[in-house]
Amino acid sequence: MDDLNRLKNAYQAAKRQKQLLDYDDLLVMLRQLLLMDESARATISRLYRYILVDEYQDTNRLQAEVVRKLAASHNNVMVVGDDSQSIYAFRGATFKNIMDFPQLFPGTQIYKLEENYRSTQPILNLANCIIEKRRRSTRSGCSRGRSTGRSLAGRGGGGECAVAIYRTENSGVARGGCAAE
Repeated sequence: MDDLNRLKNAYQAAKRQKQLLDYDDLLVMLRQLLLMDESARATISRLYRYILVDEYQDTNRLQAEVVRKLAASHNNVMVVGDDSQSIYAFRGATFKNIMDFPQLFPGTQIYKLEENYRSTQPILNLANCIIEKRRRSTRSGCSRGRSTGRSLAGRGGGGECAVAIYRTENSGVARGGCAAE
């Protein structure tokens, strides 16, 4: 841990010496400005009247707060995202931002795009089975892939599916599964 602290301190000192900011610094400083300076917040909000955020499920709480503050004077925000595809939790991202969006912006209209043109139906069936097992999701599932493809898993005709992920010696991938009830 001492090595990490030394590295962090050296990194911060180098940024100060060269008068540089990294991405996280920019976000923190922008939030501070928007919170502390009403005039700056109003001016910036009026200047950027329409805000679009792609991959909103991969935003963290700080980024969501910045979006909210930037839209303070108009609420003209459009986000695109899929709560089932959040992949940046290691950077603090939370799919809850997209789930909470309608409460932060009353009057939100949600348009679900549920037709997938990139994957075959068997892949979508498997993905939908895994997603179905998650507790908190707004997704109702995708359908219609590029082609019929080959079945990835199945037992009987009752719409059951299963998947197993096997770990190789050093892959770090855990064994898992999904079976629809």
